[in-house]
Amino acid sequence: MARRGRRAAEPLARLMLDSIDDSRRGAVPVSAYPGVSAEALDAAVFMHRVAPAVYLHLREDPDTPVDLLEPMRDRYQQQILRLLQVQADITHVSQVFSGAGLAWLTMKGAALAEHLWSRPDLRQYNDLDILVDRRSFGVALDALVDSGAEMVDRNWPLIEAQMRGEVSLRLPNGTALDLHWNLVNNPVLRKAFRFRTPELLERSVEIKIGSVTVPTLDPADTLLHLAYHTAHSGGHRLMWLKDVERATASPDLDWDEALQRARRDGIALALGVVLARVGAVIGFEKAPPAAALRPARRTAWGVFAAGVDTWSPVPGLPHDKFSGQIAFKNTRGSSSASIAAAVASLKGRRGGGGGPSENPLYVEAGGAAARAAYLRIVEGGREP
Repeated sequence: MARRGRRAAEPLARLMLDSIDDSRRGAVPVSAYPGVSAEALDAAVFMHRVAPAVYLHLREDPDTPVDLLEPMRDRYQQQILRLLQVQADITHVSQVFSGAGLAWLTMKGAALAEHLWSRPDLRQYNDLDILVDRRSFGVALDALVDSGAEMVDRNWPLIEAQMRGEVSLRLPNGTALDLHWNLVNNPVLRKAFRFRTPELLERSVEIKIGSVTVPTLDPADTLLHLAYHTAHSGGHRLMWLKDVERATASPDLDWDEALQRARRDGIALALGVVLARVGAVIGFEKAPPAAALRPARRTAWGVFAAGVDTWSPVPGLPHDKFSGQIAFKNTRGSSSASIAAAVASLKGRRGGGGGPSENPLYVEAGGAAARAAYLRIVEGGREP
């Protein structure tokens, strides 16, 4: 895979890039990364969520210094424990939803680790993301709580005011669960990125996570969701870029169908700028068609996003002052809409201070009446 970004020449960045590359992991000696300190490596893998892959890479060289290897081993072992925890809890969710007759699917996290990456212990994840139809959202919540899950988000007036497309719970084995009725949490962004939950559920495909077979997004929907999520989250983490690269390599991906959905649902520009960054930073096993990259090369916002990398190279490192996330978080369906979103976000930062130490969503408020009011809106005739 070709790497054109100038960061690929820097030892710390190169170490992380080699770790997520199946053709180089374990095949490059630690001496190829001179000057990498344990402190910088720990901060970098925390930023990019690639500690398990880095550990699997470094452990193959007997000359890897202990101070580099041990923190990565600790992070790797923690991920293995989370993997087992998530496998137990997704089995629980599958049984609960099957018993309740609910259509559902899982995405991100474990689904990507098990289905797209070359081995499930390479990808770091902490939680589960589950999608259900909004019209049965209350039934899904009740089924989970009745089976031993606990609500984490409990401030129902705030949940309604924000008109969130997801709420958070904790499953019986301790896994954090984000239960979605739409892939897009923010109502403003739902107008820009128009994922249609009933269609996603209908097109779902089955995969195995551990010993249980579960539904997940089909290959085209997986790619589009990853493009949206990567862009909206800032486009700066190597783990997200690798997710996208792996999605493009799926033998079952129908590019014509993916691009048709992307254009219809307002995701074409986000897909283009994310693919452009993936190509520059990681490269592709299977090159995307030119049409997929066209929005990144022939629109003002696409050119701006590419230009960001000249002053904020990717992958970012702990000493960097700028992350360049503005060019990705504000990507919308067109250049004009993206520019407007960027201007609004910059205005919103002025005079901003630190947030509360505790997420206000976790504070119990409103009770059953407020919960019912939120569910009436979500499950009503028109998607909010």
